[in-house]
Amino acid sequence: MVNSNIRLLAIIMFLYALLSVRAESFYTGNELLERCEDCIYSANISSVSACAYCISHISSIHDAFVDWGFMRPKWCIAEDIMLSELTKTTMDYIHKNPRSKHQYSTNLIANSLIENYPCNQ
Repeated sequence: MVNSNIRLLAIIMFLYALLSVRAESFYTGNELLERCEDCIYSANISSVSACAYCISHISSIHDAFVDWGFMRPKWCIAEDIMLSELTKTTMDYIHKNPRSKHQYSTNLIANSLIENYPCNQ
């Protein structure tokens, strides 16, 4: 019981430190698409861009929960996959699913990763 409480506290602290966000910090699909297009088509692609930040943190949180045994992997990204490819596949997912543009970026990114990087390959 004590071990599970410590684990829960560690998760809460991790998420708080990692994602100290406010409600207005969440993007919808339209906003995420705009930021991803800026990232892909800009001469200065930076890992601190809003798009890259969203994608990398969703993936990191997923990996942490899998490593801690709280869930099974929903997607499996090979180590040689670059952030630019993840960005392009996320953009493609949003374009192919226009009705999802009102969803929050967290859902869109997760759905894109599940569809494009299944663990059964």
